[in-house]
Formats: sequence, structure tokens, C-alpha cells
Amino acid sequence: MASIWEDLLFGPRNMGLGEADAARRAEAVLAKLGIGFLRDRSPLRLSGGETRLAAIAAVLTMEPELLLFDEPTAFLDPRARRDLTALIKNLPQAKIIATHDIAFAEGLCSRIFLLKDGELAAQGETRNILADRELMEEIFYR
Repeated sequence: MASIWEDLLFGPRNMGLGEADAARRAEAVLAKLGIGFLRDRSPLRLSGGETRLAAIAAVLTMEPELLLFDEPTAFLDPRARRDLTALIKNLPQAKIIATHDIAFAEGLCSRIFLLKDGELAAQGETRNILADRELMEEIFYR
């Protein structure tokens, strides 16, 4: 779309909501995420962190129960990574996150599923799995 505002309206409109309801949702999400300054900007002129925030905002206008993230911290600078982590942590929806960023997962996820060679290698409480040195060496170094 030509602007972030139009992006935010796209999902609710396609769900059959009227203009007033779509706009109400878009305004609420802009306020919740503190990104009102992006409203009239082109999606083509955003930084990596701003692009992620705008994408999350567009999804949130549809009020999903579950959010799926695929490598959300990839290519972000430390500040954008920290801000995105705080945002994701505070979202009330259930979340599934695919990431190679173990430190990110450790700080955010209560449960973890580790894959090795496309197979499930371990699962459980994040702190327990990541504290198991022998398991971690087996998964990552052998």
C-alpha cells in the first residue's frame, strides 16, 4: 500500500469491517505500539526495525489469538532488537517463534523446541533445556 495507514486498514477491511471500525483498530494499534509517526510513511522507506513494527501492527489490527514469528530479530541493530523483544514480550497473544537467536529465546520463551537436522532434538522449559550443557553440546557441536 502507499502508506502504513493503508496497510493497517487492509486486513480489517478484508475481514468485512466498515471504515470506522477498521480506522478504530488501526488508531488503537498505532497508539499501543507508539508508532503513530509511521502513519503516513511509505512501507518502502522504513528501516528494518520500523518495517517489523509496521508488519506486527498490520497483523494486530486483525486481533489474532496467535502470532507466528520467523526470525524476528534477524538483521536488527541492538536497539531495534531490544525494542522488538520488549514489544513481543508484552503482547497478550499466544506466540510461536522460530529463531536461531538463543539469547532472544531464553529471554522471551517459557518453552523451547530444539531441532537438529530437521528432527526434534529436545523440548521443555527453556531454562532447563538451555542449562543442560551436555544436551546443548550434542545438539550444536556434534
